[in-house]
Amino acid sequence: MLVILTMEKETKNTVRFAEGEEQPAGHPGAPVIGTMYIQKFAWAQMGKPDRVAVQLEPVKTGQPAVDSQTAQSAGASADKW
Repeated sequence: MLVILTMEKETKNTVRFAEGEEQPAGHPGAPVIGTMYIQKFAWAQMGKPDRVAVQLEPVKTGQPAVDSQTAQSAGASADKW
């Protein structure tokens, strides 16, 4: 499930994002995440976007949380996650 969050405000060390009404197909309509805080250093590394997307996927017990393909597309190795 894909959730889009829009920046609400900057706090001392974080940036607050909230789930808005504009969501992609497949979203249930009611808030799934609500509010999410991102550390300012991470927000800056992403280019200080006004909107971010969060992909929610189940992770089975005993399965790596991040596979090597996902890690490579993020510029890291799965060992670092």
